[in-house]
Amino acid sequence: MKTEILLKSYDQCTGCAVCSLICPVKAISMVNETETGADYPVINDAICVNCQYCIKKCHQKQTIVPEQYDKKVYAARSMNTDLTKSASGGVFASLAKQFVLDGGIVCGAVLSRSDHGFECKHKLASCEEEILPMLGSKYVQSSISDALHSIKRILDNDPKIKVLFSGTGCQISALYNYLGRKPSNLYTVEIICHGVPTIKLFNKYISYIENKKNIKVIDFQFRIKKKDTRKAARITYVSKSGKIKNKIIEPFNSLYYFEFEKGSIFRDSCYKCQYSNENRIGNITIGDYWHFNEQEPLKSKNNKDFSESKGISCLIVNDLQGDELIAKYGLGIKRLDTTYEKVAKFNPHLLFSTNGNNIVAKNMMKNLEACYKQHTRRVVLNLPIYLFKKSIPLKIKKCIAGIFKS
Repeated sequence: MKTEILLKSYDQCTGCAVCSLICPVKAISMVNETETGADYPVINDAICVNCQYCIKKCHQKQTIVPEQYDKKVYAARSMNTDLTKSASGGVFASLAKQFVLDGGIVCGAVLSRSDHGFECKHKLASCEEEILPMLGSKYVQSSISDALHSIKRILDNDPKIKVLFSGTGCQISALYNYLGRKPSNLYTVEIICHGVPTIKLFNKYISYIENKKNIKVIDFQFRIKKKDTRKAARITYVSKSGKIKNKIIEPFNSLYYFEFEKGSIFRDSCYKCQYSNENRIGNITIGDYWHFNEQEPLKSKNNKDFSESKGISCLIVNDLQGDELIAKYGLGIKRLDTTYEKVAKFNPHLLFSTNGNNIVAKNMMKNLEACYKQHTRRVVLNLPIYLFKKSIPLKIKKCIAGIFKS
């Protein structure tokens, strides 16, 4: 089969679907692989003319090398947006807001519920209201094929229109290869990523919850901000009585969330990611600045705007176009100088890809009930330890506060 020329093993494909988009005779289809629920290309031998255009456009085979540039690294937070809507310091929200106000188009991932379950797709926005669904974390792979086609059409038709694309390293690389260039009116914001589960696995998890609890889940938000945690999720659902309710869940309480954090339910390619290193593909790279207070104690003490509970971003400027993006659209972002080493200390995927495999994902696709029972036993056994660890910081804070009051 000619498919083997394009794809010899699953770990070579990120599922961007560029090959199916550019095939001149439409011989390539993205087909769902049942073990993990991931989509992979399949070539119809009867139609294929062996032009090998798909190989020339595959970003896994023809990677665009980032320009050599002395990176600028910051701790950052938005001063002109609501941080509760963002997973970390609101850098993307602030940039996107200024971008659309200047007449630009923003493209980002949106997780939404349809009649057939949840779907995660990159969509275009031209106003602040349309940006809101793009904010926050989506721990599931987003489909970019429709967005790539739309962006190409926009850039080809009017070189004056500017586009801001937010995505993972592989998605940005796919976009560049699809376009065949790095246009001056296209800006890219790379999200630090350590892997993506499939939407099929996520929907299987949601269906399991719905059937078990007799509810209908209408929204799922990862990484909401609460007083004592920044990793909890919020499920919005319709109860059997017809009322809309919310439930907050900690990662250890959710099989899907728990295994995501362990890195055991990703696509095969995520474990051999060629974008998890210092050669960043986007104009800028953003993510959480974990343990900022520990990494930068003096700056933390002298800058009260930077609060770990509210969220702090790391912002890495990777090239001249990234410099231009921040200079023009980053006026609402407060920045403090830091280093790549400090940011990478608790963001290891700035240096290397996730180590492991997705056997758990395959087991979940095969028998989710058995996986959930095993997870429940694990939660019960570890709950006392979890609650004890969680309570220690609060007790210490209360003790210290009591000393100063007395």
